[in-house]
Amino acid sequence: MMMMMGSAKRPSPSRCSSTVPVLPQIKPPHATKIYTLPGVKTLTATHPIPRLNPLRPPPHEGRRNVSLETVETHHHNLQRSLLMQQAEHFRFHNSWRKPYYGTPAEKESHRKNIRLILQEQMAERMQMQRESFRDRKQESEYAVQHDRQCLTDDAMNHRKRAEYLQHFRDENKKLMEWKWEQTRQQRQRQDQLDREIMKYNPINWSGSLK
Repeated sequence: MMMMMGSAKRPSPSRCSSTVPVLPQIKPPHATKIYTLPGVKTLTATHPIPRLNPLRPPPHEGRRNVSLETVETHHHNLQRSLLMQQAEHFRFHNSWRKPYYGTPAEKESHRKNIRLILQEQMAERMQMQRESFRDRKQESEYAVQHDRQCLTDDAMNHRKRAEYLQHFRDENKKLMEWKWEQTRQQRQRQDQLDREIMKYNPINWSGSLK
């Protein structure tokens, strides 16, 4: 066994594959274009300041990708916010600064505005009082007219009721008189009939004649 293993032929080194596997060549990635927004103009408070959206680049720059830089846009929005806060601060403080620290002309203008506002308020109050007085007057006139109309209607209804009751009384009186007349005539006819019967039979069986 040892001899057989020792006598086994081994492949010659010349027959072994000497070819080295070649890896595929990796091409370097293309240079990615970095999209940036156009330069932002200097901010001023004289004109409305537009707000930029960092996630939506201008249409001519193409669609947004991961390499989009938004530094200038954020800086623009931050400066816009600060400028608007500053303008609001100045507007708020300028409203009360003039009466105390302004020039004589500004103080007089402020007092004039106050007088005009007070005059307008007084005029509005007087107008409201006039309208309220006119409304109350119209309401009172309507109430008096309605009361008079109610009294007139009550008097008319009372007169109509009296006329109806009087007519009802007269009709009842006529009916009673007619009934009495009918009863009297019937009694007369009955008496006449009894007298005629008495001529032939002297006994008053009905007891109508006494």
